[in-house]
Amino acid sequence: MNIPSWQKTGQFDTIMVSKKDLPMVNFIFIFPFGADRDPIEKQGLTNMTGDLLLRGCKSMNRIQIEDRLDELGGSLNIYTGFHSVSIEGQILKRNFPSMIEIVQEILSASTFAESQLEDLRNETIAQLQLRLDDDQGLAKTAFNNHLFQDHVYSREIVGNAKTLHNITSDDVKEHFKKYFTLDRIKIGFSGDVSNAMIDLSILALSKSLPEKTIPDPIQPVSVQCTGKTLIFVDKPERSQTHFYIGHPTQGLQVPHAYDFLVFKTAFAGSLFQAKYMQEIRVKRGWSYGAYGSSDHRKLASTFYLYTFPKNEDTANAIETSLKLYQQAQAGTLVEQADIDFAKN
Repeated sequence: MNIPSWQKTGQFDTIMVSKKDLPMVNFIFIFPFGADRDPIEKQGLTNMTGDLLLRGCKSMNRIQIEDRLDELGGSLNIYTGFHSVSIEGQILKRNFPSMIEIVQEILSASTFAESQLEDLRNETIAQLQLRLDDDQGLAKTAFNNHLFQDHVYSREIVGNAKTLHNITSDDVKEHFKKYFTLDRIKIGFSGDVSNAMIDLSILALSKSLPEKTIPDPIQPVSVQCTGKTLIFVDKPERSQTHFYIGHPTQGLQVPHAYDFLVFKTAFAGSLFQAKYMQEIRVKRGWSYGAYGSSDHRKLASTFYLYTFPKNEDTANAIETSLKLYQQAQAGTLVEQADIDFAKN
């Protein structure tokens, strides 16, 4: 068993999980801000800032960065969430110092070129356009938009066509200066790792970023759910209906969070044996898949059921889903054997 090693190294919280069977290193640097800092009229700013870090710095352009990573046999990606930005990489152990040199360069000398901004904007808008054909994604977006109303959780992390056009190169540069600091960075390593790698990473980050506190945003969450509200996204000529049924739920910080995880797995988890899957797919044959899940976020969480029956079966599937949920809440659906199976 590989035991994680937690430590406080100066101002950095670090975790290291050593696994020596392969000469590979995985690392992650997490910044404590995300799309929650985007101005309402410039949604997508944080995501765009992160993506542009890999699109050119003073010593290398985008192609040269990609070629250098290929030479080293490594990968480097930047991801934006609602409350975090992470730099994640994988590299051969012997090439780790060279990888950290790239990280240091993009953090200290990125150019945020106007041409790359325009290319990224066009690519993002094209991807958003393609998502209009994703019926499941549209249903989930409508679900979140209604549930969270004007809160950041109702928005798209990548922004939308209107807000993306509002973002300038100066906006990106200012956003980077304001939020990419040494404040509360988390560092994680796994694989064939050592304390020396952590020290090298901390040195690179300290040389690249200023010591400046990031103010916490004020994002109150007010979710009002009474009765049943139906939201429709009309997609003509479709033969299936994708639907979500859900509401706010407890977060992972409450005492019984993992009790709920076991119950949720037994009732509507991804297992074929889950009650919801058995009732919707196996017994009635209404849909190829049926499951429930939770989106746990820093400020609010949701629980939902999801399935995708044929149009002619949709009304019955919704009615049955609601009945099954009521039975699950009442404790008359999930049995002890289901709980034991979910635990295992």
